[in-house]
Amino acid sequence: MKNESKVLTSDIQLINEQLKAVELDKNLKNYIKKTIIYLKSLLSDLVDIRKIGSFAINGLYSIEEEPVVDLLALKYINREMYKTYENEIDSKEHFSDCWICEVNEEILIRLRKKYSFDPEIKVEWNTKKYFYDKFSDDFYLHTDSIKMDFYKNNILGFSIIIRTGLTHNLFPPILCMKNSYHKTNALDYVKTFKTLNNLTVRKLEILFFYIRINFRLKYTKEQRLMMKIMVMSELQEQLTRNKFFQEWATTVFHYLFPNKKIIDELFQSNNLYYKKHKLFAKCYSSLKLKNLHWVFHKTYPKTKDFLDNFLDNCEVWIKEQKHKKDEIVFWYDTNPYIKNSSGDSNFTMKKDKKLFDDLEEKIISKTVYPSDKDIGIFVVFLKYFIFSITD
Repeated sequence: MKNESKVLTSDIQLINEQLKAVELDKNLKNYIKKTIIYLKSLLSDLVDIRKIGSFAINGLYSIEEEPVVDLLALKYINREMYKTYENEIDSKEHFSDCWICEVNEEILIRLRKKYSFDPEIKVEWNTKKYFYDKFSDDFYLHTDSIKMDFYKNNILGFSIIIRTGLTHNLFPPILCMKNSYHKTNALDYVKTFKTLNNLTVRKLEILFFYIRINFRLKYTKEQRLMMKIMVMSELQEQLTRNKFFQEWATTVFHYLFPNKKIIDELFQSNNLYYKKHKLFAKCYSSLKLKNLHWVFHKTYPKTKDFLDNFLDNCEVWIKEQKHKKDEIVFWYDTNPYIKNSSGDSNFTMKKDKKLFDDLEEKIISKTVYPSDKDIGIFVVFLKYFIFSITD
C-alpha cells in the first residue's frame, strides 16, 4: 500500500506539472470568467447561462490560437411545453413561432445593444452549413447560435458561442436546428467528466490533452470530441465487468450487513417501504459512480498505462466508427437489490427523482454480482442512458 501511495503521488505531480505548463494565460482566463458572469447577470431574466464544452472542463490550452468558449442559454419551461417540443423531434418538423428562435433573437438584440459602443467586441450570428442528409450535396445555412468575438489591437483573442435551448429541471435540453429539434447531453458531458476526472485523479484530463496534441492534425475536432465521449462511456460501462467493482460490492455488503439476521429484521419493519433505512441509504450511496474511488484506483493505478491504453483505443474506435455503430452509454443510476433469507421479500434501493422518468428514454440495465458468491441475496443493477449524439 505504501508503494502504491508513492506511485499515485508521483503520477499526480507529473500530471499537475504538464497541465500547468499549457494552461490558459491567467489574465485571459480571469477575463473570460468575468465576462461569463456578466452575461449571466445581463440575461438572467431571460435565460440561465451554463458553461459547456472545453472551457467548462479546463480543456482550453495556451496552444490554442483563437480559443472558443461554448455557452448554453437555457429557457426553462413546464412539462407540457417540453413534451410539445419533444414530440417534434421524431416528426422532424419546425414550429413557425419557435420559442428557441425567438429567444435567440432577443439575446442577439440585447447583446448588440450592450456592446454596440465597444469596437473590440463584435456580436453576430454564428452561421453554419448543414447538409439535408449524409448522402446529399444539398445544404442550408442556419444561424443556430450567437458568436461574440473579442479583439485586442485588432487581433482576435477569443470567441464565445452562445447556443439556446429549452429545458425542464428533470429533462435534457432541446436545441433547434432550424428545420428540426434535437436533445443535447452537453451538460451531462461536463458533469460526468468532472466525476470521472476526480475518480481517475486527473488522468482523464491529461488524456484529453494528449488527444488534442497527438491527433490535432490527423483527426477533425468532431472526431476528437467523439474520442472523448467514447472514453468516458468506456470508463462507466466497464464497471459491468470489473472485478474490483464486484469486490467493492462485497465489501459494502459485509460491512453494512455482517449477518443475515440484520437483513431479516429490516424486512420485518412496517416502515421499510415508507421510510428509508440508514443501512439501505448507505448501501445505495456507497455504490454510486461518484463514490467508487477505490474501484477506479485499483482499475487504473498507473497514468502511463491509462494513457497508452486509451490513446490506442481512440484511434481504433474512430476508424471503426464505433460511435455510429454502437450505443454510447453514460451512467444513470446504481440500484442495489437485496432480499431476506427466506426469499419472500425484496427491496431495490434507488433515488426518489430520476432524470428521464417521464420521457420515453431507453435505459439499459446490467446485473453485477458481488465477488462473494455465497452472499446469494444481494446483486447490483447498473443502469445507463443512451448519450445523444447529433450528426
